[in-house]
Amino acid sequence: MSLSINYRRLYLAYGANSNMSNMSLRCPRAIPVGTYILSGYEIVFQGVANVRPRKKSKTHCVLWNITKECEKSLDRYEEYPRVYGKCYIRSRRYGRTLMFYALRFPLLRKYPAESYISCIAAGYKTFGISERQLVDALDRSYAVGQNRTSVSRYDYKI
Repeated sequence: MSLSINYRRLYLAYGANSNMSNMSLRCPRAIPVGTYILSGYEIVFQGVANVRPRKKSKTHCVLWNITKECEKSLDRYEEYPRVYGKCYIRSRRYGRTLMFYALRFPLLRKYPAESYISCIAAGYKTFGISERQLVDALDRSYAVGQNRTSVSRYDYKI
């Protein structure tokens, strides 16, 4: 039996990959596990979604069980390692390491595209994540002067 058949990783999504339709296109073998609270991080928008360390913050994420092929597909989508890097945390709850992507450098000083926001909002609704998280992240982006809207390269499914 091949190693890639047995390979499964737990992946945390907080942006477009929290959307079931988008993940099913990118990673058809991904299995949604539920939600997970990423403690010590806050979600922000820099044209695209990002998480950054911030004490006492929490980011609600969608937890996926992914294959090696899924991870390769996500690497391409996230432009790893050029744009996003991989971060790892140990989960006591699952007794495993969880992976998520974070921007390597601040990318854009732009407000995210409307279609991107809608995509994330739909994913949050599916998994019962409060829309407040999205609104607060957008408010933080606006507060730091990111008031130009970006144009999405992707056709997000909602």
